[in-house]
Amino acid sequence: MKRYMLLFNLIGLAFAIASCAGNGQTNDSTTSDSAQQETNTGSAPSVSISDVPEVIPAFTFFKANSGIKFTQDDLAKKGNIVLIFFDPGCSHCQDETRDIGKNYQKVKTANFYFIAMQDPSLMEGFINTYGGELKGKDNVTLLYDRNMEFLPKFNPKQYPAVYVYGSDRKLRAHWDGEKKIDEIITAINL
Repeated sequence: MKRYMLLFNLIGLAFAIASCAGNGQTNDSTTSDSAQQETNTGSAPSVSISDVPEVIPAFTFFKANSGIKFTQDDLAKKGNIVLIFFDPGCSHCQDETRDIGKNYQKVKTANFYFIAMQDPSLMEGFINTYGGELKGKDNVTLLYDRNMEFLPKFNPKQYPAVYVYGSDRKLRAHWDGEKKIDEIITAINL
């Protein structure tokens, strides 16, 4: 077990170093009822839609503010589900969170789950600093990935990694890296 934890820690460290280097590359895929499309706007390796779970997988995270266990069964039953895997020190994550907060009225019917592997106090500081407009909203939850499940289950390639699922738990859109706020709003409201 210790060997696996060390491996996940090393993968997480490599991911953190490579992911928020400010290169502006984005991997993007969006699904619809009739077709799946992929767009790669940078030179980073393309993310195949098959690398991203088409249905939300089982997971166990913990609420950052209380430490209470949170599983896929605790996700909202109505509205889109937006999973945002972030690093508190990532400038792209900070910008995206600030932009979502400033445009909250345009995305307020979605349910946001900000997920990180860092200490919950860092996560709280992040949301206070960059997502002040999101703080205290009933549809915004900070989740601590204490057991490092997100990496192997969702296959993110870059911070922030965003996954938009419908209330049916099926993937509607996904992107890794930065994206313009108008595109983010459109994807969240698919």
